[in-house]
Amino acid sequence: MKFYRVMAVSRRVFRDVANDKRSLAMLFLAPIFAMCVFGIAFSGDVEDVNVIIVNQDQGYTPPMGNTTYLSQTIISNLDTGVLNIQNMPNVDEARQKVTDGSASAVIIFP
Repeated sequence: MKFYRVMAVSRRVFRDVANDKRSLAMLFLAPIFAMCVFGIAFSGDVEDVNVIIVNQDQGYTPPMGNTTYLSQTIISNLDTGVLNIQNMPNVDEARQKVTDGSASAVIIFP
């Protein structure tokens, strides 16, 4: 199909939508309604989320510098008011806890 035909059909569709008040109302009101419904449905507070951290970070040592542990920086910035953080050394045990349902997530720092 040629470009000018595509543009002609597009113009016709946009013109029809602009002239139809019901289509125009649905085009703008339906997304606003959906956002309100989802906002009300998911507005609850989140608290007491059990998260397991497996920290295997060896750090990074630049030439003639101090060792930097990026994982420690990330862990220290986690919100402990919402998260119940538990440290585990073994990845398989941590995954098993999620499978059992005793933890919600595992954060693994390789």
